[in-house]
Amino acid sequence: MNFKCVKNNLENILKEAENFIGKDLDLPVLAGILLEVDNGFLTISSTNIDSTFNSEIPVVMEEKGKVVVLGDIFCKTISGIKDDEIEINIKDNLLIVKSKNNEVEINILDYNDFPTILKLEDQEEKDLNIKINISKNDFLNGMNSVVYSASKSNIKPELSSVFINGNADDIIFVATDGFRLAEKRFKYQNDSNDEFSALVPSGFILQVIKVLTISQTDILDVYFYQNQIFIKGKEFIISSRLVNGDYVDYKKLIPEDTNTSVILLKQDFIDASKLINIFSDDFNQINLNITKKSFEIETKNKMGKNNVKIPAVIMGDEVKQDFNHKFIQDAFVSLNTDSIEFIFNPTKPLLIKPVGDKSFRYIIMPLSR
Repeated sequence: MNFKCVKNNLENILKEAENFIGKDLDLPVLAGILLEVDNGFLTISSTNIDSTFNSEIPVVMEEKGKVVVLGDIFCKTISGIKDDEIEINIKDNLLIVKSKNNEVEINILDYNDFPTILKLEDQEEKDLNIKINISKNDFLNGMNSVVYSASKSNIKPELSSVFINGNADDIIFVATDGFRLAEKRFKYQNDSNDEFSALVPSGFILQVIKVLTISQTDILDVYFYQNQIFIKGKEFIISSRLVNGDYVDYKKLIPEDTNTSVILLKQDFIDASKLINIFSDDFNQINLNITKKSFEIETKNKMGKNNVKIPAVIMGDEVKQDFNHKFIQDAFVSLNTDSIEFIFNPTKPLLIKPVGDKSFRYIIMPLSR
């Protein structure tokens, strides 16, 4: 293998590929990146078995070939070179990286041990449920708006997933860990008018977020197969297994009626959180005390006690309930208006939503006293 390429082009792709490097000590080759040169292109692949990354960049090819090199070392090497052009070749089981001012030798791994990368073009047409075309920003926003609500445990895989579903008018992202739930909705024109749904592992969602945050892609093609999802951008194709199972009928959990409504400025709650964080206990517990005239938050721990009043417009019955304040604060990344509304119902979860924006809803179960 011998080729030359623009250093920045390679570095940018490696930053994306690095997110999919595996950490399985039993399979050290998963810590590697597969480089394959043929027909004037360098193919860059990485995988942790469950999810994969694949990309191509044009190169000046002298000799075709393929090699696996430790991803962390290779990425740092390319990033550390300041010259515009680099040459890469193999000699005596070493990957040689040359530039005007550098020459680096890196040990290589046996590419025969590297797992086969699942390719989009190899999928059966009959297994395709739907293909959607969506802006990168909407897809990224949808994932960012809910993924923090997915369970961190894999005991129930459906709860450690993001539920993506859609119809002729909307695409909806949902995540829940059983204690809180976030839903983000976008208007979307589905030409086929077919409804679709998929359970996408939250770990893969976090990988996708990292890639899309730095990618120059504007539009994504997303393929939902029976057991696999492929996301195709301008410079990459990434894929993951889907989770098998049925998602909770979450719409029944979201309150439709209102006993008490509290409208406040998001920034006022953020400012109050500075003291809330200091005096909350190990369970992040806060007491919300709503009267006809005031919205008060009380926190206490071994170090002391804090009581803060936040200006608010209050309508309805008085409320006194305990919640995990970290769960409330997590939702603020998804609340894109200055004013937010807390909706209380004594027999149902707390509903939080941005005022004047119907695209996002968030519910939290109260804590037991």
